[in-house]
Amino acid sequence: MTNDQPDQPEVKRAPSDALAYTIEDAKRWASENTEDLDRNRLRCDDVHVQMFNRIMPAKSKVLWDSGSWLGARLRSHGATDEQVSSIQMAQGQRAFGGDAWRAAVDYANEYAATGDTQEKGGLELAVKRNAEIFGE
Repeated sequence: MTNDQPDQPEVKRAPSDALAYTIEDAKRWASENTEDLDRNRLRCDDVHVQMFNRIMPAKSKVLWDSGSWLGARLRSHGATDEQVSSIQMAQGQRAFGGDAWRAAVDYANEYAATGDTQEKGGLELAVKRNAEIFGE
């Protein structure tokens, strides 16, 4: 799931002296942009987003907000749309049974430091997450 809505709130690049993004900063950005984020999430025509909005609205909001923050941060560091989509997918997979904000911040910091992330969204990460969560 990508959050590539044209009217997403703009994110300014972190100052060069900033050592790392923090969960507190990410949540503050989401709080400051909550109206735009909620409007975009609720208007999204993706069936998966709509389903989450109906059955788990609080989780949907956390995933959308943290994924939007992550996407904006990645773009500010020059990530391509393909990279943003893959890393946001990985963040969503990491959020399953975990902390969506921690995953978003970890991926943003890794990308800022290296220009990529080791984990990519997809089947390999899904199998890894299932083993981590269920011990299989």
